[in-house]
Amino acid sequence: MKKAWYIFKEYYLFSFVFLLILISIISISAKTEEEFLSIKYISLFFVLGVLFFSTKDYIIEEYYKPFWIKKKINSSPFSNFRRKGFIMEDSELVGNIRGYIICVGIEWSKFDKRPNFYFRVLFNPMSYGRLIRKDEYEVFNNSLKREKATFFIDSIYKLYEKKRFSKHKYNYMRDDILKAIDFSKSRKLLPISMSEWKEYSLKVSKQEETFVYD
Repeated sequence: MKKAWYIFKEYYLFSFVFLLILISIISISAKTEEEFLSIKYISLFFVLGVLFFSTKDYIIEEYYKPFWIKKKINSSPFSNFRRKGFIMEDSELVGNIRGYIICVGIEWSKFDKRPNFYFRVLFNPMSYGRLIRKDEYEVFNNSLKREKATFFIDSIYKLYEKKRFSKHKYNYMRDDILKAIDFSKSRKLLPISMSEWKEYSLKVSKQEETFVYD
C-alpha cells in the first residue's frame, strides 16, 4: 500500500491535481449542454494523456534507469575499478586508494537527460578535532573550483557529464581521484572507514545546512 501511494504521489498526483483544477475552471464556464459534453470528451483525452506520460515516466525512472545503471557499472570505466579491488555496495563501487575510501558510481536524476559519472573521496569530518568551520569550507571549495570538484564537510565530490567523460575514461578519473587525495592529505583531512563515516552523516548534514542557510 505504501509503495502504491509513493508511485501515485511521485508520478501522478501533481498532474491529476492540475488537470482537475483546469477541468473545473473550464466546466464552470460552459453555458450549454453541447459545450459541457465537449468538455467531457476533452477531459477524457487529457486524462488518457496524463496516464500515458506519467506511466512512461514511472517506467523510465523505476525500471529503465536502474537497469541501465546496473548494466553500465559492469563495463568500462567501472570494470577497471573492479579489477583494482572495488566492490559493489548499494548502487556504487567502493574501494581503497592510498588509504582513503573511494566511491564511484552513476547518477541519473529525474531531471537529467543523460546519466553522469561521479567519484567521492571520503575523509574524517572530525580531522581537526571538530567539524569544519564555514570559513574553512568556503576556502577549500574555492581551491577545488579549478578541478571542477566540490568540497563537502566529509568528502570531495566530482561529477562528470557522460558525453564529455567518454573521451577520458578510467585514467582521467583516477588522476582526478589522486589529486583529491593529495588535496585531502595537504589539508590534514584524515582517512576514515565507511562505517565511521556513516555514523557522522547526520551531524555532517546538519552542519552543512547551517552553511547554506546562514
